[in-house]
Amino acid sequence: MKKIIKASIVFLVIGFFSFISINKSLGGTPGNVLGWIWSGSFNDLFNGCAFSPEECGNSGWGSLSSSNSYPGHDPNDPNNVTYGITVPNTDGPINGSLWLSNLGWINFQPTGGFPTSGCNPAPCPNHGIERNGNNLTGWAIVSSFADNDPLNGGGLDGWIKASGIADDGTSYGPVIDQVTQTINGKMWSGDLGWFDISATFSNPPCDPATDPLCPPPPPPPPGFNSNCSGTPNPAYISTGGNINWKASVISNGTPPYSYSWTFAPAPDSKTGSNDKITGKYSIPGLQKATVEITDSTGEITSSTCKVDMLKTGKVKEDIPLPL
Repeated sequence: MKKIIKASIVFLVIGFFSFISINKSLGGTPGNVLGWIWSGSFNDLFNGCAFSPEECGNSGWGSLSSSNSYPGHDPNDPNNVTYGITVPNTDGPINGSLWLSNLGWINFQPTGGFPTSGCNPAPCPNHGIERNGNNLTGWAIVSSFADNDPLNGGGLDGWIKASGIADDGTSYGPVIDQVTQTINGKMWSGDLGWFDISATFSNPPCDPATDPLCPPPPPPPPGFNSNCSGTPNPAYISTGGNINWKASVISNGTPPYSYSWTFAPAPDSKTGSNDKITGKYSIPGLQKATVEITDSTGEITSSTCKVDMLKTGKVKEDIPLPL
């Protein structure tokens, strides 16, 4: 009967920096994931451990990529075995292998023989680890167990299920956060218990218009924008016919600025310069002014403002109070 109990974290941390010799058979590319996998479970059927008696049977720490850096390991050493897993932008297989201190390789794409019973929910998946939306599904396997390595004295099958429903009814499984590009969560092995994953990953740029899993790009910073105003509004010929036009930079311009004004219709005369112009008008109607502003980098913005010019203001009659 298989027996699983909880191991001491103290002993496992010691084992983390004591990786056994890496078999190169499942090496590959470093993938696009950096991070760690951890299992505090202990199985007394896992025999022949190379470490101290307290550690034997502990699954221990694992590295998700040869690009990870830790004491005693230089990720840039050309003599290293390269390995890792690759998370795709969209749904599909997560290819590669990772390395666990006391177990050896965990292969994310075993070739077959997947479990067919005991899955919740049923039916059992019939594939290796895959991305499905922002979740992981399918099976990984401890390769030394699958290959009947002498370490596996208890005949354990080594299957690790990416996601499902635990006995207490809660869901488990690593979750991908595409925005922060992180992966966090637990996988389950009936032989070896829980495996915690904490990782970051990087994907090539994706197109949110065609890839539903691609996060929308951040909004672009505000462009070089401006506005203008004319006062008073309305204005009156009877009080002088003057309109004070003013331009303002709203965002992201690089001073100094140059200003170019056009008017429709043109005022009888105008004074001022740059961002402030006063026009004098003698004909009633809608007066328009457009200002084009150029900043020191050559960026250009423009805006148009309008003022109603009337002949005279409405005179309020004096109504005598009754005696």
